[in-house]
Amino acid sequence: MKSWTRFGSLLGVAAALGAGAPQARAHHSDVQFEIGSCTTIQGAVRTLEWVYPHVWLWIVVPKKDGAAAGADGGDIWGFEFPSPTQVMHLDKHWSKTALQKGEQVTVSYSPMKDGRHGGWMHSVTTPDGTVLAGAPGRCDRNLPPAVPTGTRQ
Repeated sequence: MKSWTRFGSLLGVAAALGAGAPQARAHHSDVQFEIGSCTTIQGAVRTLEWVYPHVWLWIVVPKKDGAAAGADGGDIWGFEFPSPTQVMHLDKHWSKTALQKGEQVTVSYSPMKDGRHGGWMHSVTTPDGTVLAGAPGRCDRNLPPAVPTGTRQ
């Protein structure tokens, strides 16, 4: 009789976990991004947020007309990419200190559908030519090689 009770408990736990699956999948939706489109933008690193559930890179992009905006003198752009654990598996060069404030970078990304400043990050190229890989499998044909090519350690 105990084995049936244990089986019933396990079945209940499995059902509860299965019920949460659609919400987990919805959390990782990419519907807000133009996944079929890739572009690049250059700017200065404002901050790299090494947080769960997703890492964020914020850069300051100079305004086209030269007018200053915000305390950093440009438009703030935000780029989302996978969790810290996933990012470290994508490229061994990623860490909390991979990018320094003020460092000029080129970001390859899929833009937001609503036109906001930012998107889903595919790669970051540093001034020494190192390409830090981001989310694989999205617009790969338009990306630089997803391997470090510079001298970054």
